Amino acid sequence: MGHVHKPQIVPGTDKRARYCGSPIHYNKKEINFNKKCFIVDVKASGDCKIEEINLKVYKPIEVWKCSSIDEAIIKCNENKGRDCWVYLEVNTDRYIREDEIKQMKDLKKDILEIMPKVKKLEEEEIALDLSEKSFGEIFRDFYIKERETMPEEEVVELLLSIISEEGEMNETNKFED
Repeated sequence: MGHVHKPQIVPGTDKRARYCGSPIHYNKKEINFNKKCFIVDVKASGDCKIEEINLKVYKPIEVWKCSSIDEAIIKCNENKGRDCWVYLEVNTDRYIREDEIKQMKDLKKDILEIMPKVKKLEEEEIALDLSEKSFGEIFRDFYIKERETMPEEEVVELLLSIISEEGEMNETNKFED
């Protein structure tokens, strides 16, 4: 029904204007939101009556936190028949292989995201002085921080090739003034 998914009183109004939000849970940030709609009875010369109707959760969203890839596969197998959307967080000391991701998704069809939490990457410190880093290094650090995994080298190379087309870069992938 709109970009804002949480039901709310429209800001700046006298509390009669309501926005119902989306009728179904959209992502893991909405797990604790009650979805609802409003029935508004309006009369020309009187106050309006607003009734809130709570909506049934169509399909719950769950966040599964697993301490290993094997545990994630087992959890997917044990819960394959459950009707729920899943965000899967997996602690691991290596990247999750494509065949392991496929196995998880074959077992549990409703996985929305598999987020590897790679231990050795989390332990590395990111230098704060960006002037000493190449653009490729800065991008890799950003990608790791946002996605908690290393970007594919093809993605980094594509980004650097696009940037080099827009402006000349020196040999260390730093823009020249």
